[in-house]
Amino acid sequence: MSRTATTVSASELRGQILRLRGRLLAELRRAQGGLAEEPVHQSRVAARTLRSVLSTLKPLLEPTLSARARRDLRNVALELETIRETDVRRDWLQELVARTDALPPGARERLQRQLESDRRLARLEFRKHAGSEAYLERLERLEAALGDPRLVAGSGDLRKLVSGRLTKRWKRLLRSRKAARGADATALHELRLAAKHARYASESLMPMLGLDPRPAVKPVKRLQNCLGDHRDATQALAWLRGLGEPLSPLLVPRLKPAVRKVMAKREKELARLLERIEVPDLRAPPAGEGLRLRRASRRPGGRSPTSSGRRLRRSSAS
Repeated sequence: MSRTATTVSASELRGQILRLRGRLLAELRRAQGGLAEEPVHQSRVAARTLRSVLSTLKPLLEPTLSARARRDLRNVALELETIRETDVRRDWLQELVARTDALPPGARERLQRQLESDRRLARLEFRKHAGSEAYLERLERLEAALGDPRLVAGSGDLRKLVSGRLTKRWKRLLRSRKAARGADATALHELRLAAKHARYASESLMPMLGLDPRPAVKPVKRLQNCLGDHRDATQALAWLRGLGEPLSPLLVPRLKPAVRKVMAKREKELARLLERIEVPDLRAPPAGEGLRLRRASRRPGGRSPTSSGRRLRRSSAS
C-alpha cells in the first residue's frame, strides 16, 4: 500500500525553532515583572520545549551553538523555578486545607501568611535578577544562537531522521516506566523528564511529519498531571517540615495524613496510566489513514508488539 509522505527540510526545522524562540522571548517579556503566574509557567514550558526539540534534533545541529542554547535554556527555566514552585505550593496547600478542613482558623491564617511571604520574596528576587546584566546577556545569547542559520545542518529530506529521533524519545519513556513502578523518587523524576521530552518534542515536530500529536500526547499529559501532583505533595510535606518552630509542630501533624493520602492515590493511579502509554508509528501513514499507535507491552520491560494499533486523526497540515 502506498504511503503519503511529507518531506522535512533543514529550512523548515529552522523555521520551527524560530517560532519557538519567538514564543519563549514573548513569554519571558511578560514574566519579567515577576507578578503574573501564567507568563512564568508558560516561559518555563517554552524553555523546556525548545530544549526538548534541540536535544531531539542533536545530530542535525551545530554542536557549539546547540550546547550553548540548551545550557542557557536550562538556566532560564531554573531561574523561574522558585517563583513557579511558590505559586504551585500555595495553590496546592490551600486546596488541600479547604478540601480536608484539617486546620483551625488560626493555623490556616498563619500558613497563608507564610505561603504569601515566600511568594513575595521569590518575586522580588526574580525582578531584581531580571534586570541584571547577566540575565539580559543570556537572553541575547539565546536569541542569537537560536536564530543563527548555521544551527540546523543537513540537506534533502530529513523526515526519516526526525521520526527516528522522536521514536527514541518514546522508547526512553517506556524504559523509564519499568523503573518507576515503585515510588522511588529518583525513578519518578526520570519518568517525569522522559514524559516531558516525549510530549514537548512530539507536539513541536510531529505536525512537520504530517501527523496530529494529540492522540499520542493525551495519555502522556495525564501521566504528567499524576506525577506532578505526587511531586507537589512530596515537596509540600518537605516544606512544612522545614518551617521549624513554631509552625512545623503546628502544621505537620494535622496536614501530613492528608498529604500522604494524596501521594498514595497518585501512586496507585500511576500504575494504570503507565499501561496506557502507546508508541506512535511515525512512518508516513498509508493514504487515507491516520496516525497509528502501538500498544506498549504489559510485561514490565517487554517490547511493544508489532501491531497496527488504533487509527487516529491526521493533522490538517498533512
